[in-house]
Amino acid sequence: MAIAGFAILSSGEDFMARGDHLMVPLVCGTTHHGIDLGDGSIIHWSGIWRNADDRACDGLIAKQYGTIRQEPYELFARDLPVTIQPYQTGFEPDEVVQRALSRIGERGYHLTENNCEHFAVWCKIGKHHSAQVWAIHRVVRRTASAAVRIFAGRGSRVLARGVTRGASPWLLVADGAQLATELAAVHRYPHAPEAAEKLGARVGLATSVGVGAVAGMWAGPVGMVTGAVAGAGSWYAGEKARQKATEWIGR
Repeated sequence: MAIAGFAILSSGEDFMARGDHLMVPLVCGTTHHGIDLGDGSIIHWSGIWRNADDRACDGLIAKQYGTIRQEPYELFARDLPVTIQPYQTGFEPDEVVQRALSRIGERGYHLTENNCEHFAVWCKIGKHHSAQVWAIHRVVRRTASAAVRIFAGRGSRVLARGVTRGASPWLLVADGAQLATELAAVHRYPHAPEAAEKLGARVGLATSVGVGAVAGMWAGPVGMVTGAVAGAGSWYAGEKARQKATEWIGR
């Protein structure tokens, strides 16, 4: 197993090594991915743009014309800054290259299920994963969770209804904190989404409990306890909504 170095901002292939996972920036914080062969060429999904100047993948064109190809570095970079995706562990460079070569000519590009990042990560560590798609899914799930919090705040019939009504808008802060934690964690460790979810869940629950307790301070210690319990309940209800959203959109 090989240990990867830190990501390197580069302006040419001289900074890169055979088997590296390379990225170029696109629109809205997205990136295009490929595998460096070490000879001035890159294997990546090609034919996914309307024209050479586009910085956003066209899903319809990509599905029809997208093909995994070996192309010169310049066609991959298109005068954009290139970074190297770091890995803590992964296949040896020669094996990474062989895995990439084995998929040349493949069709069937899909923006969320079989994109350029899925390909590059599979070549490096054998996992079919895209951190970009994962992040989008998390936003959808957290939105569903927030919707449940609002509903619970307006329609709760439990004993702590007054506390919950007052705190529910503030408990949305917990969803924001949880999402921010998850996205930050997966940005640093893009191929460990499960760990990012667990860390975000801890932050979300703790924030919900804390905000609920603060909202109940007006009623004294009993109110703080009631608020904390209501906050935890609100968070768990949001997580149930997230699970439903997950089932609906798929992982």
